[in-house]
Amino acid sequence: VSVLRGVDFGVELAAVLGEMEETQVQRRLDQLVTLAIVQMSDETVGRYSLHDLMREFGREKLEREEELAGRALKWYDDNANTFDNYLRPKYRRSIAEGLVSEWEQPLETIESALDAIAMNWFRVEHDNLTEAVNWAQDLGEHNIAVKLTANLGIFFQRRSLWNDWVTTNQVALKSARAIGDQHGIAQTMNNLGSVYQAQGKWDDAIDCYQQSLETKRAIGDQHGITQTMNNLGSVYQAQGKWD
Repeated sequence: VSVLRGVDFGVELAAVLGEMEETQVQRRLDQLVTLAIVQMSDETVGRYSLHDLMREFGREKLEREEELAGRALKWYDDNANTFDNYLRPKYRRSIAEGLVSEWEQPLETIESALDAIAMNWFRVEHDNLTEAVNWAQDLGEHNIAVKLTANLGIFFQRRSLWNDWVTTNQVALKSARAIGDQHGIAQTMNNLGSVYQAQGKWDDAIDCYQQSLETKRAIGDQHGITQTMNNLGSVYQAQGKWD
């Protein structure tokens, strides 16, 4: 786990990195806590961290660092995608419908639970996720930087984490441009516009939406064009610019 750049980690990610069962990892972590090699979080149950000196020592002993980093970033990306779907009503309803017989709960109860599960996961992993976006860009994993950022938007919006929303999208925009991902560029500009719109920064929002629209028209993204034009319309409505 010394490869990780975030502030803390849970058993599931440690198991992914160590390619072990979670119960086995839990036993080892308990032993390391007893030896004061690993620290247990005082605030969140099941979270662990390494002292900076221990982290540096571990990194010196690391083998296959790039492979482990890629594995960690994939875990963040996959989980962010899963839990972002939990936060989207359209997808959450479909997922909940598939769980009715298993959970034996009313559909609305399951939907509410999925939403709470997702928000809690994003809350716990918040700092690690924002760092993972930077980490992905540093390692040249630009696709992950773009996708991961897109899956953080709803959480940031609901928690009014404007600075994190802006900075991660700025990183994602650089990554999209680095690999010539026109769809990623267009969608990231649209998402930046959404941040500025939520803050009432109308001119910045319009500028981002117009850049997004130009790129989407160039690549023939009809659904994206409609999405961004709708967003532009919302800004003009808020300003009373009916024409």
